[in-house]
Amino acid sequence: YARQLAVSDHFLCRSEVERATLVANLCLTGAFGPADIACSRTLAHLVSLVPIGFSARSAREAAATEPVHLADFLWTGGIWNFLDPLTFVRAVGRCHQRGAPVTAAFLHAAPVTDNADLVAALHHEVEALDLGDAVQLLTEPVAHGKRDAYLLGARGLVCLGKPGAENQTCVRLRVRDSRLLGVSLVVDGYGATAREAEQGGVRTHVVPDPTPDSLAAVLADLGRGPAPGPTGAHEDFCYDHRLRGFLTWLTTALA
Repeated sequence: YARQLAVSDHFLCRSEVERATLVANLCLTGAFGPADIACSRTLAHLVSLVPIGFSARSAREAAATEPVHLADFLWTGGIWNFLDPLTFVRAVGRCHQRGAPVTAAFLHAAPVTDNADLVAALHHEVEALDLGDAVQLLTEPVAHGKRDAYLLGARGLVCLGKPGAENQTCVRLRVRDSRLLGVSLVVDGYGATAREAEQGGVRTHVVPDPTPDSLAAVLADLGRGPAPGPTGAHEDFCYDHRLRGFLTWLTTALA
């Protein structure tokens, strides 16, 4: 049974072996079984969909926030092994080598048990490429208002993932930042995040298979000339619009 499921396209893992392992474990732990497949071949009844958006309050606060320039490009997500922050640093290095001295910053670079090795590798790469103050790794928590100010003052937000189930099937919440603030987003082409970002009317730059050279070309292009500035919130992605039907039902149910 697990072997038959493993070749299904419903499981977007990197290999048939990976899919077989995933499905077998789910079956053995009772997470689902034949009755679930009979109910829905796509397991739709086991999946909850949460729209990516923002509240009206977040939009008001962002509109009242003055931009603060911390760096040209910001890595706003965490530093995890399913992401690829090293390519970002190397791309900044390529830009400097080519006479385009762009700057970058990681807003969440405090090392923890799960990412200490990767954070250390980033520090080593910055030093090896002699980037000095061109790449900042912030280790202290950034207040929400200050974070919005930094994002609004950047030329672009960067979030690169690696091929695999995590990035093929999940949309990274960096899309929310771009839609709320109207700042350009630079992402890889691996799956759901790029598709979602491109549908949102935000200035999205998809690098299909990111390398330091291909990413550097995008960063250098975005770094030329006057900064375009943020375009403001994309109202279609406010929860008041995205969840109107659900909120109507919820209000009635709670009355």
